Amino acid sequence: MATSKSQRWMVDSGILRKRNGEEEPQELLVFGYSCKLFRDDDKAKMIDQGKHLIPWMGDSTLKIDRYDGRGALGDLRIYEPPTGGFDQRTILTEDEIKVEQLCDEERYRSLYNNEMEDSVYHEEEMKRLHQALDSENTYSQVAYDYNEEGNGSKIGCDDSQSPKRSEGSQEEDQAFVPPSDLEIPEGIPLVGNK
Repeated sequence: MATSKSQRWMVDSGILRKRNGEEEPQELLVFGYSCKLFRDDDKAKMIDQGKHLIPWMGDSTLKIDRYDGRGALGDLRIYEPPTGGFDQRTILTEDEIKVEQLCDEERYRSLYNNEMEDSVYHEEEMKRLHQALDSENTYSQVAYDYNEEGNGSKIGCDDSQSPKRSEGSQEEDQAFVPPSDLEIPEGIPLVGNK
């Protein structure tokens, strides 16, 4: 039974199976060159046993491939730390030492501070800040007074919570007199009380 190439493609299972008739097949371009593989069991056995490795720096216990980068290093003593350890303070300037100390503080900060606790504290501070900023603009914390009209004047009613002016408080009616030690520039008008 001869089937066409497109019909065979639709019948195949797996990732090449076409799911619906509307999809276009995606093209894939693959190219290469022909080559012959030669099976060399002796060479494979030699590589598997490590006989192709050479001793590094005359040390027969440490063997490397001839293409290993360590073969280019003739003397490692210049890259090794001095006896007694490496002291950065002898090489760095004062400014570099300060920068290193700041970097170390940042590097090891989580050992001394609980970062989870700090993040929760920061979130709470931001919430309080936003709440304070919002309350200044929207007056959400001020209770609504039903005794006020739209223009700001109060409707006459006896409210026990409203502050009452006592007849004896004459201080509020007096005009503001600036203290003598207050220097007020000329040309600035003083506002008096009503």
